[in-house]
Amino acid sequence: MQTQVFFKESKRFLLENKKRILLFTILGAVVFALFTVVNLITDNSDSSSEDTQTEEISNIAEFVIYIEKNDDTHFNNNVLLEEALFSDEAVKIVEKETGAEITDLLTEQEEIEFVPTAEDRGVIGIVRDLSNETMKFQFKVGTESENLKVANYYFDMIMNNEVELLSDKKIFVLNSPEIKDLTQADVTLIEESNNVISPLLLVVQLVVSLFAGLILGVLVSILYHVFNKKINYAFNYNINEKDIFIMERESQDKFIYDIVNPKSEDKIMVIEQALPNELVNKLSEQSQKIMTTSNLLEISSKVNAPEIIIVIVENTTTKFWYNTQREYLKKFDSAVKIIQVPESIFKEEK
Repeated sequence: MQTQVFFKESKRFLLENKKRILLFTILGAVVFALFTVVNLITDNSDSSSEDTQTEEISNIAEFVIYIEKNDDTHFNNNVLLEEALFSDEAVKIVEKETGAEITDLLTEQEEIEFVPTAEDRGVIGIVRDLSNETMKFQFKVGTESENLKVANYYFDMIMNNEVELLSDKKIFVLNSPEIKDLTQADVTLIEESNNVISPLLLVVQLVVSLFAGLILGVLVSILYHVFNKKINYAFNYNINEKDIFIMERESQDKFIYDIVNPKSEDKIMVIEQALPNELVNKLSEQSQKIMTTSNLLEISSKVNAPEIIIVIVENTTTKFWYNTQREYLKKFDSAVKIIQVPESIFKEEK
């Protein structure tokens, strides 16, 4: 297909399908609006959880120690130390001595299948610092006073050499039990976790939604015409490279001119629908013989017709009929001309 024809048909396609395309573009905007509303509702519901997260982080009690073995190397097995200090029996003793409720929290943690990470060990745990091999003990079992009370209890156990696993090791204190200060990094992390949407992000999402709706509208329109039984556009049916293709949209006289030129003894015009009488009369006035048929099968292959003209009437000619005539064309050696016209050409009054 000629590039000029393709762009003309593409322009006509967009203009004639603008309602469908606009509908999907608006749909994209509606989806964006719904998405934004849901996010705003979620943000509001999460505002209380943000306060909870902030309070939880600010209430964490912790202390930091460095443990050295007899060979002057560091002890770095924080998981083994957790098993020794936070076993069921050990926790029950701590609960009895401090009054804190830890067992229920650990049970809830197991029920939700919490997986300890290098940075978050859960309700009670020991974070190993890989950069200096220090051990940070963290406690978030309740209120600030409860956390600090439990932290002090474990700190005293270690410093008083009451932990069998550490009995043959040296303990160096880097930080005594204290409530963790809420740093700016912690606040930023909480804000990011709440997915706060910036105005710029909203604009970008709106543009993307509109563009996606536009593309979807174009694709749906293309698919509609691909599966439509009738021919609407030049890119909607097969045209051979050797075919002469003419798209005539201006006037009936020009349509007749395209049919009769170039001059030849005989022409066969193939059109699915019946021609109006006015057009038949005009063609009969021409100096050459033009045979008109709706089915090439009716024409003998012995007929010497230098040119066969197939007329495509937009949104009227069916693809099945056209493809059938293309098969019948194989029995002729004639040149093929395809003229595509709107139905309004036949209704033109002269």
